[in-house]
Amino acid sequence: MSEETPRKTGLARAAALGSGAAALSRGLRALIGIGTISLLSRFLSPTEFGLFALIFFLINFIQVFADFGLRVALVQRKDVSDLELNSVFWASVAIGVVAAIAVFGLAEPIARLFDEPKLTPYVQAIAPVFLLIAAQGVPNSILEREFKFQRLATAELIAGLVGAVVAVGLAASGASVFALLAQQYAISFVIFAFYFASARWRPSFRFSYEALKPLLGYGSYVTLAGAVGFISGYADRPIVGKKLAAADLGYLTLAQQIIISPQRTITQAIRRTTFPIMAAIQSEPERVANGYLTTLHATFLVMAPVTFGIWALATPITDILLGPKWEAVAQVLGVLTLAALIGTVGDLNGAIFSARGEARFQFRWSLFCAAMNISTLWLAANHGLMAVVWTKAAAIAIQIPLNSWFLSRLLGISYHRIPAALWRPAFAATLMGAAVFALDQRLAAQGAHAIVRLLAGMPLGVLVYGALIAVVDRDKSLALVRKVRRK
Repeated sequence: MSEETPRKTGLARAAALGSGAAALSRGLRALIGIGTISLLSRFLSPTEFGLFALIFFLINFIQVFADFGLRVALVQRKDVSDLELNSVFWASVAIGVVAAIAVFGLAEPIARLFDEPKLTPYVQAIAPVFLLIAAQGVPNSILEREFKFQRLATAELIAGLVGAVVAVGLAASGASVFALLAQQYAISFVIFAFYFASARWRPSFRFSYEALKPLLGYGSYVTLAGAVGFISGYADRPIVGKKLAAADLGYLTLAQQIIISPQRTITQAIRRTTFPIMAAIQSEPERVANGYLTTLHATFLVMAPVTFGIWALATPITDILLGPKWEAVAQVLGVLTLAALIGTVGDLNGAIFSARGEARFQFRWSLFCAAMNISTLWLAANHGLMAVVWTKAAAIAIQIPLNSWFLSRLLGISYHRIPAALWRPAFAATLMGAAVFALDQRLAAQGAHAIVRLLAGMPLGVLVYGALIAVVDRDKSLALVRKVRRK
């Protein structure tokens, strides 16, 4: 597989174009997702969303094992042969078949585990989707290795649109939770088809365990770290589902979807381009360190105002998107936005650790976070939903600075350079959020409609944040803009 063009020339241009295409695609997909949630909330109850949240937890957990980390291992390696590609493909398909059979057969015990007997038919219905997910791995890795991020972005955007149409159409006809399951099938199938069409690679009946062995060493730790990290990151859902009402889980899930959409729009777009590019220059630590700090600053420059803006306008946003029966979501949403902002640093840190081949460290780190998160969330659930949300936010606030310290040692940079890259946009966004929140509270006291509050708060936020950045972060922000324009 030829790598001369993508690997040795135009890395900066690939990063700029790739991040831009991915961000645009994910931005549109986020809008589609938020619009879909808004429509679905009219047809589905909090309890139905809660049931799907448990299924979605299962889908994402099994997805970690979809290729046993082999897709990531393909991207991380400098050179890959066609035999390795075929070996990974057939191994992934085999894993997908096993996962589908296991989930279907264990549907009833899984439902009992969550004390939700209604889950059984839904778990059985979603089982075959794991085969589609597993088969995407190799073409996905080929596109990432060749820095064809625009094609990846197009596939995800079209898949999101098709999935939204399917979900809303079926929900409106009374399909209940099955509408959300059909959405997952539609998204997975469209992505599967587009990845294969774009990669222009077709599997052949070739397999070699010897070719697979070097990839398994790295991939196994990636999988273990991913599995433990997923359980740690999403532990609140099964814990809330088991210890609190299904409606509480529905409120938590909807709040997470509202903030996760814009967060993932930015962080996943950056992570998708950062990992393969940093893997390509992993032997040049100074370039990796400078690239990391620049990307971190750029990420916060965009993410900080988005998250503080959602925090300040959580109540009118919830009222407009979901309606009055979802009022409890606003309180949850306000806390989750702040945790999401801190979490963006962890997302980028993870891409750098992966690019440098530190899968073992990531596994150990995931174990530490899982032990901390699960134990504290289990205790917090005894005190209600908001206790769970605040506990999760506090855990993230402790874990990310420590994780960043380990990364600074790996990159050979002074630890203070990491907060130095963040504090200016964070400071500006904090003051902006306070100003927007104060205005929103005043308008609410006067009985203003939610749309009026949103239309007043958003432009104020843009003006205040822009003015503050011009004062406290002018030089770095202008340098970033000039760099992007040159690309």
